[in-house]
Amino acid sequence: MLNRPNFANPSNDVSTPRTFGTISALTVNPRIMQYALKLQF
Repeated sequence: MLNRPNFANPSNDVSTPRTFGTISALTVNPRIMQYALKLQF
């Protein structure tokens, strides 16, 4: 029921200091909700 993000590990590449230690990905895809409506006459 909850849709919390699961973040990947931070970048550990020391040769690029600009992205070192940043989290830029998720470990799994987020949930996608779908709603439907049915009308009967």
